[in-house]
Formats: sequence, structure tokens, C-alpha cells
Amino acid sequence: MEKLKTFIENDIECKAAFLRGFFDSEGCVSKFGAVIVYNTDLILVEYVKQLLSSLGIETTGPRLYLKSGTAFRDLRTRKTYKSKKDAYELYVTADSLQTFYRLIGFTVRRKQQRLVDYLVRTGRLKPPANPPHHPSQQCYLT
Repeated sequence: MEKLKTFIENDIECKAAFLRGFFDSEGCVSKFGAVIVYNTDLILVEYVKQLLSSLGIETTGPRLYLKSGTAFRDLRTRKTYKSKKDAYELYVTADSLQTFYRLIGFTVRRKQQRLVDYLVRTGRLKPPANPPHHPSQQCYLT
């Protein structure tokens, strides 16, 4: 990880690209607009928090989300699993969601759309004057 930090911390674009990839794979956007990331590597989660902070994005956590040995149920597959490691969560604060959207965002379309929908619904982002006919053609102004 130490070798990668030089490249990740090179400039704002590199930080944003790393964080975008991390949130695409490990993060989610709840139906209520909360942007959350989950991971079992506490040091990595704390590093992500530090990077977000350097971009002016406030977070809460990391907090223990799931203790090692705890049984949990996957709602999609309806299977029960037992966690092998402690899992941690990190939340982007509501006040920082617009900055997160502007600087990082998501490559995963459904996650990005859920974030945009929340920001528009709460008045933090203006929808386009003439809405496009197809969702993939949406363009929002900050």
C-alpha cells in the first residue's frame, strides 16, 4: 500500500479516481441517499477517510459494522453466512454528498443515479430544464 500512496496522492484526479473505484466496488447508496463504504481492512478504511478529508469530504466512522463470527443473511440470495473478519463502515455526511458527487461520483450507473436522485430531491442539485427522454442522457448542473 505504501508504494501505491505516491501514485494515489499525486493529485486530485488520482485521489478521485482511486476513491471512485473503491466506492464503486465497496460502497453503496441507500434509498435515503446515504453513501456508505464497507470493508474488513480497518487501515484501508481509515486511509479512505483521510483521502476524503483531504478533498473536503466529511465522514463519520469508521465504525464496527459486523463482528467476526456473526451470522448474517444475504437478502438477495437468502443464504446465511458467517463473517470471518470484523467489517467496518464509513459514511459520507449529508453535507458532503454534493462535494462527493462533484469530485468523485460513481462509475456504476445505478449508484450514481441513486445519488443524483437524492441530491435533486433534497434541492442540492438542479435537474436539467428540459429533461431528456432516456435516463442515460441525463445531465445535471451543480
